[in-house]
Amino acid sequence: MKKKILLLAFYVLGLIATIALIPALPAKIPFHWNFKGEVDSWAPAWNIIWMALLPIVLFLLLEFLPRIDPRKSSWELHKKSYAIIQVVISFTFFLLNWVIIASSLKFPIRVDMFVFSLIGLLFIVLGNYMATFRHNYFVGIRTPWTLANEEVWRKTHRQGGPAFIIMGALLIAGSFIPNRIVGGIVSFSGFILIPWLVLYSYLVFRKLKA
Repeated sequence: MKKKILLLAFYVLGLIATIALIPALPAKIPFHWNFKGEVDSWAPAWNIIWMALLPIVLFLLLEFLPRIDPRKSSWELHKKSYAIIQVVISFTFFLLNWVIIASSLKFPIRVDMFVFSLIGLLFIVLGNYMATFRHNYFVGIRTPWTLANEEVWRKTHRQGGPAFIIMGALLIAGSFIPNRIVGGIVSFSGFILIPWLVLYSYLVFRKLKA
C-alpha cells in the first residue's frame, strides 16, 4: 500500500508540474498524430491538464474496481499480476502526457515512434500476465462466453497471452519501419487477432456444451 501511495503522489506531482508549465506552452498544442507521424489535431494548451489527470484517474479506478466485483475471491488469486498491470497502465498515460509536453516545447522527439513503442510494451506486459487473470468482470478478455464459463475464460486467456505479445511486438516493429506500412500492422493487430480471440472463446464454449 505504501508503494501505491508513493506512486499516486508522484502522479499528483506530475499534474502540478504540468499546470506550472502551461504558461510556457504555445496557445495551441499538438494532441493527436496520424499513422504518418503528422499532427492532425490541435487543442488549447490548458487541455494538457486532462492528460495529466488521466494517470491519477486510471490508478484510482483500477484500485476501486476489485472492491465492487462480485467475484472478489478471484482478485486475491491474481492481485500481484493486477498490481503490475495497474502500475503499467497508469504510468503509460503519465509518459504520454510528457511526450505531448515535450513535443509542444519543440523537443526533437519522434512522437509516433515513442507512442507505438510504448503501447506495444503495454501489450507485451498484458500478454505476459494474461494467463494469470482469474474469472472476473472487469479485467481480461470479457466475451459472453468467457464470462459465462470459467473453463472458457481460462483457455481463452491462455490463447490471449501470445496474441497480445504478438500485437505488442508488431506495434514496436511498426515504429521502426516506413509509416505507410504502420496502418497495415495496426489493422492486422486489431482486426485479426482480437476477433480471433472472440471467436476462439465461442468455439471453446460450444465444444464444452456439446
